Amino acid sequence: GQVPDKLLLMWCNEQLRDRELQMAELDEDLKDGVRLINILEVVTGKACGKYVKAPRMEIQRYNNTQMAFDFMATLGVKLVNIGNTDVVDGNPKLVRGLV
Repeated sequence: GQVPDKLLLMWCNEQLRDRELQMAELDEDLKDGVRLINILEVVTGKACGKYVKAPRMEIQRYNNTQMAFDFMATLGVKLVNIGNTDVVDGNPKLVRGLV
C-alpha cells in the first residue's frame, strides 16, 4: 500500500529538524529543491554542493532540483519516469514516489 502523506511529512520533518527547516505539504515544499537537497544531505551524510538557499526565480528552482537529481545519481539511485521538472511542477504522484 501507499504510505500516507502524514507519515511522509513526519519522516521529512524528522530529517530536517536539525537544519531548522520544516515541511507542511509534500508537493509545495519540495518545489524549490532546498528541502530535498537538505534531506538528501542529512540521510547520506554527504554534501550535495552549492545551491540557491532562497530561490526566487523559476530557473533557480530548476537548478536546485536538478542538483538534487544529479546528487542522487552519483549515489547510485536509479530514478525512473521522474525528473526535476516533476518536482518543480509539484506532480503529487511522482513527488510521493520520490520521497
